[in-house]
Amino acid sequence: MNTRIKRGRRSAVTRCSLLVLCGLLTTGNTFFLSAPALQAQPRGSARPRLISVEDLQEDVTKARSLLQEMHPGLHLYVEPGELARQFEAVTASIDRPMTPAQFLVKLAPPIEAIRCGHTYLMPPPGQVESAQRRGRLFPLPILFIEGVAVVDHKKAALPLGAEILSINDVSMDDLVKQLQPLVPCDGFVSGSRLTNLAVEFADVYAIALGQPRSFRIRYRLHGKEELLTCSLDPVNGRRLDELNERRFSHGEESFPFDFARPRKDTVLLTIHSLDFDDYRRGDGMFRHFLKQSFAAIDRDPRVTNLVLDLRRNDGGYTNHEIRLHSYLASNPFHEMRTAETRTVTIADKHLLDPDWYSRGLTRYMERRLGKEFHPAGEDLFTVTDNFNPVHQPHRNHFQGSLYVLTSGRTHSAAASLCSMLDRDGPTIFVGQETGGVRTSFTAGNILGYLLPNTRVQLAIPIIQYHFLQQPGQETGRGVIPHHPVTRTRDDFVSNRDQALQRVLQLIDKPDSN
Repeated sequence: MNTRIKRGRRSAVTRCSLLVLCGLLTTGNTFFLSAPALQAQPRGSARPRLISVEDLQEDVTKARSLLQEMHPGLHLYVEPGELARQFEAVTASIDRPMTPAQFLVKLAPPIEAIRCGHTYLMPPPGQVESAQRRGRLFPLPILFIEGVAVVDHKKAALPLGAEILSINDVSMDDLVKQLQPLVPCDGFVSGSRLTNLAVEFADVYAIALGQPRSFRIRYRLHGKEELLTCSLDPVNGRRLDELNERRFSHGEESFPFDFARPRKDTVLLTIHSLDFDDYRRGDGMFRHFLKQSFAAIDRDPRVTNLVLDLRRNDGGYTNHEIRLHSYLASNPFHEMRTAETRTVTIADKHLLDPDWYSRGLTRYMERRLGKEFHPAGEDLFTVTDNFNPVHQPHRNHFQGSLYVLTSGRTHSAAASLCSMLDRDGPTIFVGQETGGVRTSFTAGNILGYLLPNTRVQLAIPIIQYHFLQQPGQETGRGVIPHHPVTRTRDDFVSNRDQALQRVLQLIDKPDSN
Protein backbone atom coordinates (compact mmCIF):
# COMPACT_ATOMS: atom_id res chain seq x y z
CA MET A 1 0.00 0.00 0.00
CA ASN A 2 0.98 3.62 -0.40
CA THR A 3 2.73 4.23 2.90
CA ARG A 4 1.81 7.90 2.78
CA ILE A 5 -1.80 6.91 3.40
CA LYS A 6 -3.00 8.22 6.70
CA ARG A 7 -5.30 6.01 8.76
CA GLY A 8 -5.65 8.10 11.88
CA ARG A 9 -7.22 11.37 12.82
CA ARG A 10 -5.14 14.47 12.42
CA SER A 11 -3.49 16.13 15.40
CA ALA A 12 -5.93 18.50 17.05
CA VAL A 13 -4.05 21.76 16.73
CA THR A 14 -6.96 23.93 15.61
CA ARG A 15 -10.69 23.75 16.06
CA CYS A 16 -10.97 22.71 12.42
CA SER A 17 -8.55 19.82 12.70
CA LEU A 18 -10.04 18.72 16.01
CA LEU A 19 -13.48 18.43 14.47
CA VAL A 20 -12.17 16.92 11.26
CA LEU A 21 -10.39 14.10 12.90
CA CYS A 22 -12.68 12.90 15.54
CA GLY A 23 -15.80 13.16 13.49
CA LEU A 24 -19.30 14.50 13.93
CA LEU A 25 -22.28 14.36 14.39
CA THR A 26 -24.64 11.77 15.75
CA THR A 27 -27.97 12.36 17.39
CA GLY A 28 -31.68 11.70 17.12
CA ASN A 29 -33.77 13.49 14.52
CA THR A 30 -35.36 16.14 16.72
CA PHE A 31 -33.92 15.43 20.16
CA PHE A 32 -32.03 18.70 20.48
CA LEU A 33 -34.82 20.83 19.14
CA SER A 34 -37.48 19.25 21.31
CA ALA A 35 -35.75 19.45 24.69
CA PRO A 36 -37.05 22.59 26.45
CA ALA A 37 -34.09 22.87 28.80
CA LEU A 38 -31.73 22.89 25.86
CA GLN A 39 -33.79 25.38 23.88
CA ALA A 40 -33.37 27.83 26.72
CA GLN A 41 -29.62 28.10 26.27
CA PRO A 42 -28.51 31.72 25.73
CA ARG A 43 -27.01 32.22 22.30
CA GLY A 44 -25.02 34.88 20.51
CA SER A 45 -26.52 37.60 18.36
CA ALA A 46 -25.12 36.40 15.03
CA ARG A 47 -27.79 34.70 12.90
CA PRO A 48 -26.47 32.30 10.24
CA ARG A 49 -28.28 32.27 6.93
CA LEU A 50 -31.34 30.07 6.49
CA ILE A 51 -31.32 27.47 3.72
CA SER A 52 -34.55 26.66 1.88
CA VAL A 53 -36.33 23.34 2.33
CA GLU A 54 -35.60 22.35 -1.28
CA ASP A 55 -31.89 23.08 -0.97
CA LEU A 56 -31.65 21.21 2.32
CA GLN A 57 -33.32 18.15 0.84
CA GLU A 58 -31.01 18.32 -2.16
CA ASP A 59 -28.02 18.19 0.21
CA VAL A 60 -29.45 15.10 1.93
CA THR A 61 -29.73 13.40 -1.45
CA LYS A 62 -26.20 14.41 -2.41
CA ALA A 63 -24.72 13.18 0.88
CA ARG A 64 -26.43 9.84 0.42
CA SER A 65 -25.24 9.44 -3.17
CA LEU A 66 -21.64 10.36 -2.30
CA LEU A 67 -21.59 7.75 0.45
CA GLN A 68 -23.06 5.12 -1.84
CA GLU A 69 -20.50 5.82 -4.55
CA MET A 70 -17.36 6.20 -2.45
CA HIS A 71 -17.66 4.49 0.97
CA PRO A 72 -16.51 0.83 0.86
CA GLY A 73 -17.68 0.01 4.39
CA LEU A 74 -21.08 1.64 4.23
CA HIS A 75 -22.93 -1.50 5.30
CA LEU A 76 -20.49 -3.10 7.71
CA TYR A 77 -22.90 -2.48 10.58
CA VAL A 78 -26.16 -1.23 9.05
CA GLU A 79 -28.37 -2.96 6.49
CA PRO A 80 -28.95 -1.06 3.20
CA GLY A 81 -32.68 -0.87 3.81
CA GLU A 82 -32.26 0.56 7.30
CA LEU A 83 -29.77 3.19 6.15
CA ALA A 84 -32.07 4.17 3.27
CA ARG A 85 -34.95 4.50 5.73
CA GLN A 86 -32.92 6.84 7.91
CA PHE A 87 -31.99 9.10 5.00
CA GLU A 88 -35.61 9.17 3.86
CA ALA A 89 -36.70 10.07 7.39
CA VAL A 90 -34.30 13.02 7.41
CA THR A 91 -35.66 14.27 4.07
CA ALA A 92 -39.27 13.92 5.24
CA SER A 93 -38.55 15.76 8.51
CA ILE A 94 -37.19 18.89 6.81
CA ASP A 95 -40.29 21.08 6.68
CA ARG A 96 -38.81 24.55 7.27
CA PRO A 97 -35.68 26.51 6.40
CA MET A 98 -32.67 25.79 8.61
CA THR A 99 -29.22 27.08 9.33
CA PRO A 100 -26.28 24.90 8.28
CA ALA A 101 -25.75 23.89 11.92
CA GLN A 102 -29.36 22.82 12.33
CA PHE A 103 -29.15 20.87 9.10
CA LEU A 104 -25.94 19.20 10.27
CA VAL A 105 -27.64 17.94 13.42
CA LYS A 106 -30.62 16.79 11.35
CA LEU A 107 -28.38 14.82 8.96
CA ALA A 108 -26.35 13.23 11.74
CA PRO A 109 -28.39 10.05 12.52
CA PRO A 110 -27.74 8.18 9.25
CA ILE A 111 -24.08 9.22 9.36
CA GLU A 112 -23.76 7.82 12.87
CA ALA A 113 -25.53 4.61 11.84
CA ILE A 114 -22.56 3.79 9.58
CA ARG A 115 -20.47 3.35 12.78
CA CYS A 116 -17.25 4.55 11.21
CA GLY A 117 -15.00 6.87 13.18
CA HIS A 118 -13.59 8.31 9.93
CA THR A 119 -17.02 9.24 8.48
CA TYR A 120 -18.37 12.47 9.88
CA LEU A 121 -19.85 15.93 9.31
CA MET A 122 -18.37 19.33 9.99
CA PRO A 123 -19.77 22.85 9.96
CA PRO A 124 -19.02 24.99 6.89
CA PRO A 125 -15.36 26.07 6.77
CA GLY A 126 -16.16 29.71 7.52
CA GLN A 127 -17.95 28.81 10.73
CA VAL A 128 -15.05 26.66 11.91
CA GLU A 129 -12.61 29.48 11.22
CA SER A 130 -14.86 31.97 12.99
CA ALA A 131 -14.97 29.76 16.08
CA GLN A 132 -11.18 29.81 16.17
CA ARG A 133 -11.07 33.61 16.30
CA ARG A 134 -14.34 34.71 17.85
CA GLY A 135 -16.04 31.58 19.15
CA ARG A 136 -17.61 31.39 22.59
CA LEU A 137 -16.69 27.92 23.73
CA PHE A 138 -16.82 26.04 27.02
CA PRO A 139 -13.60 27.00 28.84
CA LEU A 140 -12.77 23.88 30.86
CA PRO A 141 -10.92 20.80 29.60
CA ILE A 142 -12.73 17.84 31.13
CA LEU A 143 -12.24 14.12 31.53
CA PHE A 144 -14.80 11.44 32.31
CA ILE A 145 -13.72 9.22 35.18
CA GLU A 146 -16.01 6.74 36.91
CA GLY A 147 -18.85 8.12 34.81
CA VAL A 148 -18.54 11.75 35.94
CA ALA A 149 -16.97 14.82 34.32
CA VAL A 150 -13.97 16.29 36.14
CA VAL A 151 -11.71 19.26 35.35
CA ASP A 152 -8.58 18.09 33.55
CA HIS A 153 -6.30 21.09 34.10
CA LYS A 154 -4.23 22.45 36.99
CA LYS A 155 -4.57 26.11 36.01
CA ALA A 156 -8.11 26.36 34.65
CA ALA A 157 -10.92 28.47 36.09
CA LEU A 158 -11.92 25.60 38.42
CA PRO A 159 -9.57 23.37 40.45
CA LEU A 160 -8.18 20.11 39.12
CA GLY A 161 -10.55 17.20 39.68
CA ALA A 162 -13.61 19.34 40.41
CA GLU A 163 -16.75 17.45 39.41
CA ILE A 164 -18.99 19.33 36.94
CA LEU A 165 -22.62 18.75 37.87
CA SER A 166 -24.45 21.04 35.47
CA ILE A 167 -23.87 23.69 32.80
CA ASN A 168 -26.42 26.46 32.29
CA ASP A 169 -28.92 24.58 34.45
CA VAL A 170 -28.71 21.35 32.43
CA SER A 171 -27.28 18.41 34.37
CA MET A 172 -24.14 16.75 33.07
CA ASP A 173 -26.04 13.47 32.94
CA ASP A 174 -28.51 15.02 30.51
CA LEU A 175 -25.75 16.73 28.53
CA VAL A 176 -23.89 13.46 28.16
CA LYS A 177 -27.04 11.79 26.84
CA GLN A 178 -27.49 14.63 24.36
CA LEU A 179 -23.88 15.04 23.26
CA GLN A 180 -22.46 11.53 23.45
CA PRO A 181 -24.09 10.51 20.14
CA LEU A 182 -22.25 13.40 18.48
CA VAL A 183 -18.91 11.67 19.01
CA PRO A 184 -17.77 9.08 16.46
CA CYS A 185 -17.22 5.46 17.35
CA ASP A 186 -15.99 2.51 15.31
CA GLY A 187 -18.30 -0.47 15.38
CA PHE A 188 -19.64 -1.19 18.85
CA VAL A 189 -16.75 0.09 20.96
CA SER A 190 -19.03 2.01 23.29
CA GLY A 191 -16.31 2.62 25.86
CA SER A 192 -14.52 5.02 23.56
CA ARG A 193 -17.40 7.48 23.37
CA LEU A 194 -16.88 9.12 26.77
CA THR A 195 -13.14 9.18 26.15
CA ASN A 196 -13.62 11.07 22.89
CA LEU A 197 -16.47 13.19 24.22
CA ALA A 198 -14.08 14.63 26.80
CA VAL A 199 -11.78 15.81 24.00
CA GLU A 200 -14.61 17.10 21.81
CA PHE A 201 -16.90 18.45 24.53
CA ALA A 202 -16.56 22.19 23.87
CA ASP A 203 -17.02 21.74 20.13
CA VAL A 204 -20.06 19.49 20.18
CA TYR A 205 -21.64 21.62 22.90
CA ALA A 206 -21.28 24.70 20.69
CA ILE A 207 -22.71 22.96 17.62
CA ALA A 208 -25.64 21.37 19.42
CA LEU A 209 -26.49 24.07 21.97
CA GLY A 210 -25.00 27.29 20.63
CA GLN A 211 -22.35 29.62 22.00
CA PRO A 212 -23.62 31.35 25.15
CA ARG A 213 -22.09 34.54 26.54
CA SER A 214 -21.45 32.83 29.86
CA PHE A 215 -21.53 29.38 31.43
CA ARG A 216 -23.27 28.85 34.77
CA ILE A 217 -21.46 25.95 36.42
CA ARG A 218 -22.63 23.90 39.36
CA TYR A 219 -19.80 21.76 40.75
CA ARG A 220 -18.18 20.20 43.78
CA LEU A 221 -14.53 20.03 44.68
CA HIS A 222 -12.84 16.65 44.66
CA GLY A 223 -13.50 14.80 47.91
CA LYS A 224 -16.05 17.39 49.09
CA GLU A 225 -19.84 17.25 49.34
CA GLU A 226 -20.60 20.98 49.29
CA LEU A 227 -22.28 22.18 46.09
CA LEU A 228 -20.76 25.33 44.58
CA THR A 229 -21.73 27.57 41.70
CA CYS A 230 -19.88 30.02 39.50
CA SER A 231 -20.19 31.81 36.17
CA LEU A 232 -17.39 31.47 33.63
CA ASP A 233 -16.65 33.44 30.51
CA PRO A 234 -16.28 31.50 27.26
CA VAL A 235 -13.03 31.22 25.30
CA ASN A 236 -12.30 31.19 21.60
CA GLY A 237 -10.92 28.19 19.77
CA ARG A 238 -7.31 29.30 19.98
CA ARG A 239 -7.44 29.68 23.74
CA LEU A 240 -9.21 26.34 24.05
CA ASP A 241 -6.42 24.69 22.05
CA GLU A 242 -3.89 26.12 24.49
CA LEU A 243 -5.84 24.74 27.44
CA ASN A 244 -6.21 21.32 25.82
CA GLU A 245 -2.49 21.12 25.09
CA ARG A 246 -1.82 21.52 28.84
CA ARG A 247 -4.30 18.97 30.10
CA PHE A 248 -3.21 17.41 33.39
CA SER A 249 -3.88 13.95 31.98
CA HIS A 250 -1.25 14.60 29.29
CA GLY A 251 1.52 14.94 31.86
CA GLU A 252 4.56 17.15 31.49
CA GLU A 253 5.85 15.56 28.28
CA SER A 254 4.47 17.32 25.18
CA PHE A 255 6.66 15.50 22.64
CA PRO A 256 4.81 12.73 20.71
CA PHE A 257 7.21 9.98 21.77
CA ASP A 258 9.38 9.25 24.80
CA PHE A 259 11.85 6.66 26.14
CA ALA A 260 11.97 5.85 29.87
CA ARG A 261 13.36 3.20 32.22
CA PRO A 262 10.88 2.58 35.07
CA ARG A 263 13.23 -0.19 36.23
CA LYS A 264 16.48 -1.78 35.08
CA ASP A 265 14.84 -4.68 33.26
CA THR A 266 12.07 -2.63 31.64
CA VAL A 267 11.83 0.08 28.99
CA LEU A 268 8.72 2.24 28.58
CA LEU A 269 8.13 3.60 25.07
CA THR A 270 5.37 6.19 24.99
CA ILE A 271 4.07 6.98 21.50
CA HIS A 272 1.22 9.48 21.54
CA SER A 273 0.81 9.75 17.77
CA LEU A 274 1.71 8.25 14.42
CA ASP A 275 0.84 11.55 12.74
CA PHE A 276 3.45 14.25 12.28
CA ASP A 277 2.50 17.59 10.73
CA ASP A 278 5.83 18.11 8.98
CA TYR A 279 6.19 14.81 7.15
CA ARG A 280 9.89 14.85 6.30
CA ARG A 281 11.01 16.30 9.60
CA GLY A 282 8.57 14.24 11.65
CA ASP A 283 9.36 11.05 9.76
CA GLY A 284 13.09 11.57 10.28
CA MET A 285 12.65 12.24 13.98
CA PHE A 286 10.51 9.13 14.43
CA ARG A 287 13.00 6.97 12.50
CA HIS A 288 15.81 8.31 14.68
CA PHE A 289 13.82 7.76 17.88
CA LEU A 290 13.07 4.12 17.02
CA LYS A 291 16.62 3.45 15.84
CA GLN A 292 18.19 4.91 18.97
CA SER A 293 15.65 3.35 21.34
CA PHE A 294 15.90 -0.20 20.06
CA ALA A 295 19.67 0.02 19.67
CA ALA A 296 19.87 0.98 23.34
CA ILE A 297 17.61 -1.94 24.26
CA ASP A 298 19.67 -4.32 22.18
CA ARG A 299 22.90 -3.20 23.86
CA ASP A 300 21.60 -3.78 27.38
CA PRO A 301 21.03 -7.47 28.17
CA ARG A 302 19.24 -6.51 31.38
CA VAL A 303 16.23 -5.25 29.38
CA THR A 304 13.83 -8.15 29.05
CA ASN A 305 10.52 -6.25 29.13
CA LEU A 306 9.12 -3.58 26.83
CA VAL A 307 6.03 -1.53 27.67
CA LEU A 308 4.44 0.30 24.71
CA ASP A 309 2.07 3.08 25.79
CA LEU A 310 -0.51 3.82 23.06
CA ARG A 311 -3.26 5.18 25.30
CA ARG A 312 -3.34 8.63 23.70
CA ASN A 313 -2.49 7.48 20.17
CA ASP A 314 -5.40 8.01 17.79
CA GLY A 315 -3.54 7.03 14.64
CA GLY A 316 -1.59 8.51 11.77
CA TYR A 317 0.35 7.33 8.75
CA THR A 318 0.76 3.67 7.89
CA ASN A 319 4.49 3.98 7.21
CA HIS A 320 5.03 4.95 10.85
CA GLU A 321 2.83 2.06 11.95
CA ILE A 322 4.74 -0.44 9.79
CA ARG A 323 8.11 0.85 10.93
CA LEU A 324 7.17 0.54 14.58
CA HIS A 325 5.74 -2.93 13.96
CA SER A 326 9.02 -4.06 12.37
CA TYR A 327 10.78 -3.43 15.70
CA LEU A 328 8.19 -5.52 17.56
CA ALA A 329 7.68 -8.44 15.16
CA SER A 330 9.67 -11.65 15.32
CA ASN A 331 8.39 -12.96 11.98
CA PRO A 332 7.66 -11.44 8.55
CA PHE A 333 4.27 -9.73 8.39
CA HIS A 334 1.77 -8.11 6.04
CA GLU A 335 0.32 -4.72 6.84
CA MET A 336 -3.17 -6.25 6.50
CA ARG A 337 -4.90 -9.37 5.26
CA THR A 338 -6.41 -7.41 2.37
CA ALA A 339 -7.93 -4.03 1.50
CA GLU A 340 -10.61 -2.88 -0.89
CA THR A 341 -12.26 0.17 -2.38
CA ARG A 342 -15.47 0.69 -4.33
CA THR A 343 -13.92 2.71 -7.14
CA VAL A 344 -10.65 4.13 -8.40
CA THR A 345 -12.40 7.20 -9.79
CA ILE A 346 -13.34 10.00 -7.41
CA ALA A 347 -16.95 11.16 -7.74
CA ASP A 348 -18.08 14.79 -7.83
CA LYS A 349 -14.60 16.30 -7.82
CA HIS A 350 -16.11 19.79 -8.04
CA LEU A 351 -17.51 19.34 -4.52
CA LEU A 352 -14.19 18.43 -2.92
CA ASP A 353 -13.05 20.98 -0.39
CA PRO A 354 -10.12 22.79 -2.06
CA ASP A 355 -8.46 23.09 1.36
CA TRP A 356 -8.29 19.27 1.44
CA TYR A 357 -7.62 18.32 -2.18
CA SER A 358 -6.29 20.36 -5.06
CA ARG A 359 -6.92 19.20 -8.63
CA GLY A 360 -3.38 17.93 -8.87
CA LEU A 361 -3.64 15.94 -5.64
CA THR A 362 -6.95 14.47 -6.75
CA ARG A 363 -5.47 13.30 -10.04
CA TYR A 364 -2.48 11.85 -8.18
CA MET A 365 -4.80 9.96 -5.83
CA GLU A 366 -6.71 8.44 -8.74
CA ARG A 367 -3.47 7.33 -10.37
CA ARG A 368 -2.32 5.70 -7.14
CA LEU A 369 -5.66 3.96 -6.64
CA GLY A 370 -5.47 2.63 -10.19
CA LYS A 371 -2.00 1.21 -9.52
CA GLU A 372 -2.70 -0.25 -6.09
CA PHE A 373 -6.15 -1.80 -6.66
CA HIS A 374 -7.40 -4.13 -9.38
CA PRO A 375 -11.01 -5.02 -10.33
CA ALA A 376 -12.47 -7.89 -8.30
CA GLY A 377 -16.19 -7.62 -9.04
CA GLU A 378 -18.97 -5.10 -9.46
CA ASP A 379 -18.06 -1.90 -7.57
CA LEU A 380 -15.15 -3.71 -5.94
CA PHE A 381 -11.40 -3.30 -6.28
CA THR A 382 -8.93 -5.16 -4.08
CA VAL A 383 -5.34 -4.31 -3.26
CA THR A 384 -2.69 -5.93 -5.42
CA ASP A 385 -0.02 -8.12 -3.87
CA ASN A 386 2.68 -5.62 -4.85
CA PHE A 387 1.12 -3.03 -2.56
CA ASN A 388 0.58 -5.35 0.38
CA PRO A 389 4.13 -6.71 0.59
CA VAL A 390 5.72 -8.85 3.26
CA HIS A 391 7.63 -6.70 5.75
CA GLN A 392 10.64 -8.07 7.57
CA PRO A 393 11.42 -7.66 11.25
CA HIS A 394 14.10 -5.08 11.93
CA ARG A 395 17.50 -6.53 12.75
CA ASN A 396 17.19 -4.94 16.24
CA HIS A 397 13.64 -6.14 16.82
CA PHE A 398 12.68 -6.70 20.44
CA GLN A 399 12.69 -10.34 21.59
CA GLY A 400 11.57 -10.08 25.21
CA SER A 401 8.15 -9.74 26.86
CA LEU A 402 5.93 -7.10 25.24
CA TYR A 403 3.18 -5.25 27.13
CA VAL A 404 0.89 -2.71 25.44
CA LEU A 405 -1.14 -0.05 27.28
CA THR A 406 -4.37 0.87 25.46
CA SER A 407 -7.50 2.98 25.96
CA GLY A 408 -10.62 4.02 24.12
CA ARG A 409 -8.49 6.73 22.53
CA THR A 410 -6.29 4.14 20.78
CA HIS A 411 -7.67 4.36 17.26
CA SER A 412 -7.05 3.80 13.56
CA ALA A 413 -3.38 3.06 12.72
CA ALA A 414 -2.58 2.58 16.43
CA ALA A 415 -5.50 0.18 16.81
CA SER A 416 -4.53 -1.73 13.68
CA LEU A 417 -1.02 -2.16 15.11
CA CYS A 418 -2.61 -3.57 18.25
CA SER A 419 -4.70 -5.92 16.11
CA MET A 420 -1.60 -7.30 14.39
CA LEU A 421 0.30 -7.67 17.65
CA ASP A 422 -2.68 -9.43 19.20
CA ARG A 423 -2.95 -11.68 16.16
CA ASP A 424 0.73 -12.61 16.12
CA GLY A 425 1.32 -12.75 19.89
CA PRO A 426 2.52 -13.18 22.48
CA THR A 427 1.60 -9.64 23.55
CA ILE A 428 -0.04 -8.71 26.86
CA PHE A 429 -2.57 -5.86 26.65
CA VAL A 430 -3.37 -3.82 29.75
CA GLY A 431 -5.85 -0.98 30.22
CA GLN A 432 -9.06 -0.51 28.23
CA GLU A 433 -10.48 -1.74 24.92
CA THR A 434 -9.05 0.03 21.89
CA GLY A 435 -11.27 2.61 20.22
CA GLY A 436 -10.52 1.16 16.78
CA VAL A 437 -11.97 -2.22 15.86
CA ARG A 438 -9.63 -5.16 15.36
CA THR A 439 -11.26 -6.92 12.38
CA SER A 440 -12.31 -4.51 9.59
CA PHE A 441 -12.52 -0.74 9.39
CA THR A 442 -12.64 1.98 6.76
CA ALA A 443 -10.01 4.71 6.63
CA GLY A 444 -7.09 5.41 4.28
CA ASN A 445 -7.46 8.47 2.11
CA ILE A 446 -10.35 10.58 3.37
CA LEU A 447 -12.30 12.73 0.91
CA GLY A 448 -13.65 16.02 2.22
CA TYR A 449 -16.78 17.12 0.36
CA LEU A 450 -18.72 20.40 0.69
CA LEU A 451 -22.44 19.79 0.29
CA PRO A 452 -23.56 22.20 -2.45
CA ASN A 453 -26.12 24.35 -0.62
CA THR A 454 -25.32 24.27 3.10
CA ARG A 455 -21.54 23.91 2.61
CA VAL A 456 -21.61 21.42 5.47
CA GLN A 457 -18.51 19.23 5.21
CA LEU A 458 -18.79 15.47 4.77
CA ALA A 459 -15.73 13.27 5.26
CA ILE A 460 -15.69 9.89 3.51
CA PRO A 461 -12.88 7.32 3.84
CA ILE A 462 -12.37 5.26 0.70
CA ILE A 463 -10.27 2.23 1.73
CA GLN A 464 -11.54 -0.67 3.82
CA TYR A 465 -8.89 -2.69 5.66
CA HIS A 466 -9.35 -6.30 6.76
CA PHE A 467 -7.36 -8.13 9.42
CA LEU A 468 -7.49 -11.75 10.50
CA GLN A 469 -10.51 -12.43 12.67
CA GLN A 470 -9.93 -14.89 15.48
CA PRO A 471 -12.68 -17.44 16.18
CA GLY A 472 -15.17 -16.11 18.69
CA GLN A 473 -14.14 -12.48 18.24
CA GLU A 474 -17.20 -10.29 18.60
CA THR A 475 -17.92 -8.20 15.49
CA GLY A 476 -17.23 -4.49 15.75
CA ARG A 477 -15.12 -4.65 18.90
CA GLY A 478 -11.61 -3.44 19.57
CA VAL A 479 -8.67 -5.30 21.07
CA ILE A 480 -9.84 -6.40 24.53
CA PRO A 481 -7.10 -6.12 27.18
CA HIS A 482 -6.02 -9.25 28.96
CA HIS A 483 -5.87 -7.18 32.15
CA PRO A 484 -8.54 -4.43 32.28
CA VAL A 485 -7.65 -1.44 34.44
CA THR A 486 -10.07 1.36 35.31
CA ARG A 487 -8.79 4.67 36.68
CA THR A 488 -10.47 6.23 39.72
CA ARG A 489 -10.80 9.94 40.51
CA ASP A 490 -8.34 9.54 43.36
CA ASP A 491 -5.88 7.96 40.94
CA PHE A 492 -6.32 10.88 38.57
CA VAL A 493 -5.88 13.69 41.10
CA SER A 494 -2.95 11.89 42.71
CA ASN A 495 -1.42 11.22 39.28
CA ARG A 496 -1.23 7.46 39.94
CA ASP A 497 -0.85 5.38 36.79
CA GLN A 498 -2.57 2.17 37.82
CA ALA A 499 -2.28 0.60 34.36
CA LEU A 500 1.50 0.97 34.33
CA GLN A 501 1.67 -0.28 37.91
CA ARG A 502 -0.35 -3.31 36.87
CA VAL A 503 2.21 -4.05 34.13
CA LEU A 504 5.05 -3.84 36.63
CA GLN A 505 3.18 -6.24 38.89
CA LEU A 506 2.77 -8.66 35.98
CA ILE A 507 6.49 -8.46 35.28
CA ASP A 508 7.18 -9.41 38.89
CA LYS A 509 4.72 -12.32 38.64
CA PRO A 510 4.98 -13.62 35.06
CA ASP A 511 2.76 -16.61 35.80
CA SER A 512 -0.20 -14.20 36.20
CA ASN A 513 0.07 -13.24 32.52
